[in-house]
Amino acid sequence: MVFLALALAAMPVPSQVLDGASFDRFARQADRACPARQLRLITPASLDWEEEGFEEQLSPQHIRSLSAANQQEAHCAGRDGLACPTVETLKAMIHTRLLRPFVVFACSHRQP
Repeated sequence: MVFLALALAAMPVPSQVLDGASFDRFARQADRACPARQLRLITPASLDWEEEGFEEQLSPQHIRSLSAANQQEAHCAGRDGLACPTVETLKAMIHTRLLRPFVVFACSHRQP
């Protein structure tokens, strides 16, 4: 029994990959809405997949608003990876008041 406790204690604890005020706001809302999903630990690729799925179900008007508010091209130019673009999309969702619906979507949407 002691060995099991020591083995569990030695296991690495997953840590949050993304950061920033926009991601923290998303993570806090997700922690309240669906703590079992542990969306605070989501990877940039998985967050991108969730954002794309959410955007697919938006109305054309909401898509235009979100696209107009999204500053990823200006803020993420010359940076590799998905961390910056996905966080910029979260910022745009906050600006367009789509973050709460996105959290609801991410909580109920299951990855394949």
